[in-house]
Amino acid sequence: TRPPMGILARLVAVIFAAATWVAAQGAQHLGYDNLLYVGVAAAMAYLFNSYEVFLLLTSYIHHITYICTFYTRNTSGMVDCGQFLRDMSFFRALAYAQLLGLYAHHFKFVLLSLILMVGGQALAFFAYCALGSKRTFLGAELGRCAYKWVDVFPYGAVPHPMTLGAMVALVGAHLNPEFRTAVPWLVPGHIAMYSVHCLQEALGLYKE
Repeated sequence: TRPPMGILARLVAVIFAAATWVAAQGAQHLGYDNLLYVGVAAAMAYLFNSYEVFLLLTSYIHHITYICTFYTRNTSGMVDCGQFLRDMSFFRALAYAQLLGLYAHHFKFVLLSLILMVGGQALAFFAYCALGSKRTFLGAELGRCAYKWVDVFPYGAVPHPMTLGAMVALVGAHLNPEFRTAVPWLVPGHIAMYSVHCLQEALGLYKE
């Protein structure tokens, strides 16, 4: 026997509401444009039969997003803070998930590699705690919080501690010979992007 139409209608309504909620959450936390880009990157990797194509296309997007946002920070109405944070979080997580996955897959015990990775990440973490999430992601530059001179450790003791910590951790990963042989370009690419960040901040390179 078929269920009464009232039950079917309620079931359809529940499914529709659930689908709407999932779609809204996806748009808010992931972004349809980001998912589309990842899908295109995956299609390109499939077309060329190479995972490295996907890795290349998805490893540096968060750097490019940060560099471009820093440059256009003072242009009225140019930067959507919510979208910037969403895109940074999404692509940064994707990039480092792949990097750590590859490191684990090609793991070889190298003490110095592990020390630098742990030490670098610890330095970056302390810097994040000192700045807070808003200032970490250009909060002052985008007008989300006031400018403030931060001298809490490691600031005041180490220059650009967050970027330096990330670079030290990356160098540590690159010291693993198996990982370095598998993807020799991955870490140098990240370090090059971080170097551009530092130059932008040091030289004040942004659009008036």
